[in-house]
Amino acid sequence: MMDFDELTYLKMLGGTIVPLSKIAKCTDRYANAKYTNLLLMGIGRTYYLFQSAIYMLLIARSALLLLQENSTELVVKENLHLIKNSLSVFVSQTGNAKETLFAPSHCRDRGVRFLSFISNAGTTLGKLSNTCLINCAVDSNDTESPYLPLIPFLFWDLYLRGDIFGCSRMVA
Repeated sequence: MMDFDELTYLKMLGGTIVPLSKIAKCTDRYANAKYTNLLLMGIGRTYYLFQSAIYMLLIARSALLLLQENSTELVVKENLHLIKNSLSVFVSQTGNAKETLFAPSHCRDRGVRFLSFISNAGTTLGKLSNTCLINCAVDSNDTESPYLPLIPFLFWDLYLRGDIFGCSRMVA
């Protein structure tokens, strides 16, 4: 690969994962709320990064209803599964995309809890979120960096639901 800087890449990747203790605490709080619907929301490339998380939940055969939405479409088409016992998860690289910022208000108006995985707490999305998990990547140009902490969140949630075994060894 041309001009690939391995040291920069490793620094960036090393800061990508939110401390696992924060993820576990956040997951415990939401799992105790016993949400039954999980809506994964994003726009652009972030939307497509959810595919591995969706696959993981499908093979676990979780009873959790899993939906993937483009943030703008959620507001326009009025998703019938967006109910009070839903958890909406937003993943955003910038946390300021206008298309994404309509959806949290839409969720809040319906009493839906939501959390965000973003690169900067000071963004508009960070301020709107019920809970915000910040990645610590050195270089925020990495598209996957806000998304990666979602994986341990989902594994720990599946474990707490009894849908997957051996998860505590992976997350701890």
